[in-house]
Amino acid sequence: MTTSREEAAKQADLTEMYSRVNQLFYTSKQAPVRTTTQTAHALERIYGGQTAAMAAAYNVKPRTVRRWLDGSRTPQGANASRLLRDATAAQTTKRGRERRAQQAEHHSGHVLVPRVNNFTVRGSDAIRTRDIPISLSGQDLAALARAENESEVDAIVQAGIASYFNGGVAGGFHAGDFGYDAGSLVFTVPVMTGASRTDQ
Repeated sequence: MTTSREEAAKQADLTEMYSRVNQLFYTSKQAPVRTTTQTAHALERIYGGQTAAMAAAYNVKPRTVRRWLDGSRTPQGANASRLLRDATAAQTTKRGRERRAQQAEHHSGHVLVPRVNNFTVRGSDAIRTRDIPISLSGQDLAALARAENESEVDAIVQAGIASYFNGGVAGGFHAGDFGYDAGSLVFTVPVMTGASRTDQ
């Protein structure tokens, strides 16, 4: 049984993974380091400058958002992870994502997924923890370029893991059947000029 602390740690890893994927595709569009700037970007670009709307999304009071803005308070836990995600997403537009996705469709890449594990399929622990390489098609890369949150990136990785194991002797696996170390993925994706770029 997972604890709320373990769930929060997993969510933080997924958010970090999403942030790194964005940095790969949009190298000049990284999220700001300061939480005050992250808050300002998220507020203006995601929530249209509406403090109440951002507060409702984060389940906090509007004055808390204002304190994040002026630096008198810092978001913690799940709110810190969500703010990083929003600030990352705020760096690109839908139009920019679509343009990059169309470029990505003509390339391929790879991702090394560390410590993949499964202890639930058919009640067996037959799949031991291991690092596995996944090939990313142009379609996969385009989906990563379009991803607007960590769940969308996770779904792509999970589908790749299931496909990898379904190619072996076991089979019958589905996206979501596995756990993995989201904080340590190693993506190798092409720069859209044709050269390769590795993120570690």
